[in-house]
Amino acid sequence: MRIDKRSPVGITPDRSRPLLEVENLRVTFGGSSIGTRRTRVLAVDGVSLSLDSGETLGLAGESGSGKSTLGYAILGHYPCETGSVAFDGEDITHAGTCK
Repeated sequence: MRIDKRSPVGITPDRSRPLLEVENLRVTFGGSSIGTRRTRVLAVDGVSLSLDSGETLGLAGESGSGKSTLGYAILGHYPCETGSVAFDGEDITHAGTCK
C-alpha cells in the first residue's frame, strides 16, 4: 500500500499485484479411527486462485467438495498443510491458525 492524499482514507492499494492470492493450498483433517488406524481426510488439494480489487469469486460444487473449507482456510480458521495465502502482497498463511 502507499499513501495517497487524493484517497478519502489516505491509502490506495498497490494495483501491481492481486489483492488475494492463494497458491497450492492443501487442507487435511485427522479423520476418524478405523480399528487401530487413523484415516486422514483430504479436504482441499492444490487450489490456486487470485483476485484483483473489485473482483468477485463464486465457488460451485457438490456438498462436501471443500468450498467452505477453502474459505475457512483462506481466513485462517482451518490449518493449511501446504500452500500460501497472501492478502495485498502480505503473506497471511500463518496469521490465524494455519501453520
